[in-house]
Amino acid sequence: GEPRALAAVDDVGTWLGIGLAGLVNIYNPAMVVLGGHFQRIHPLVADRVAHVLDERALRPSRDAVTIVPGLLGVDAPLLGAAELALEPLLANPADRLERAAKPALRTA
Repeated sequence: GEPRALAAVDDVGTWLGIGLAGLVNIYNPAMVVLGGHFQRIHPLVADRVAHVLDERALRPSRDAVTIVPGLLGVDAPLLGAAELALEPLLANPADRLERAAKPALRTA
């Protein structure tokens, strides 16, 4: 309830809305997922972001987009990096296991 804190959160919502309006106007996404710290503050800034989008985004793009909080929290980048590193194994586990079972060639 601190007035300065509420004003700061409102500023974050305004600038987030301005940035998202530009992205919505350019890319015309159906959904924007706010991850990391933006996911955490989404409940506090959702109304302000929606208001700024209503003012700044092109009407057809604005009507088509939904802004939602991510589900992975602040660990989303770490989980994405782990997924990327494990992608070859997840895509074809049998191939990776077969390669691991073959003895390594040694050069003398």
